[in-house]
Amino acid sequence: MWRVTLDGSSPPAAIMTGSGENSGVVWNARGDIVYAAMAQDRLNLSRIDPDGSNQTQLTVDSGDNYTPAASPDGKFIVFLSTRGGGMDIYRLTAETGNDIKQLTHSDGNAYPTISADNRWVAFDHIEDAGGRGVWSVPLEGGEPVKLINEYRMPVYSPDNTMFVARSPMNSGPGDVVLVPAKGGAPLKYLKDIPVIEWQRLYWLDTHTLSFIKHEKGISNIWSYDINTDEMKQLTNFESDQIFSYAWSPDHRQLVCLRGVKLGNVTMIGSEQ
Repeated sequence: MWRVTLDGSSPPAAIMTGSGENSGVVWNARGDIVYAAMAQDRLNLSRIDPDGSNQTQLTVDSGDNYTPAASPDGKFIVFLSTRGGGMDIYRLTAETGNDIKQLTHSDGNAYPTISADNRWVAFDHIEDAGGRGVWSVPLEGGEPVKLINEYRMPVYSPDNTMFVARSPMNSGPGDVVLVPAKGGAPLKYLKDIPVIEWQRLYWLDTHTLSFIKHEKGISNIWSYDINTDEMKQLTNFESDQIFSYAWSPDHRQLVCLRGVKLGNVTMIGSEQ
């Protein structure tokens, strides 16, 4: 995990090292960083300070837990967990990791995000018939409602007027779409953002998005102005891939989970 200053005032610093699958990171308004990584042979949520100190595991012996998202007021973390047998969205208290509350009860849910007014959680949902869409549920718990069909990986805008979402990779063009916060017809389609599985977009301000772009096996973060369609490279890494990243609350720094994917080939034979 690397901490990077956007203005280059200090060089990138590695604040944690390790190996294993990682599945999401968020920089909480409280100032600490919550991430998902392998612990005790399962995906668990842990917390760490931006300087690499005070690393604390938040979930233990409770299925796989990943894709954390923080409420803008810093009070809650929402995440996907398999602790109930299916894939559902849960909420925990950011300060203690306690008071865990299940928000969905339908399986097939993923990629939660919290609205700027701290009231709603939008998420992916795969229906029994195989269709996919973006749904929302109150952060305090309640009945989910559908916002749009087909799209996934929603993230609310800072002014709470819309959310950005991706289309599934197998749907054709791989468009990114802007949708009113309460659902409805798309406001705009963004077609030039690279399609990368497991990577949602994030907001830098009310008109700027950020995304990962791979070039020659190297990942960097880019920005996209939704008004002008202008794209700009923000980081300048010269090696490795970015698996997930998160902005600091003031958007002056970011943390990136970077590295390489390694695999082994094993030949299994039988004696004759």
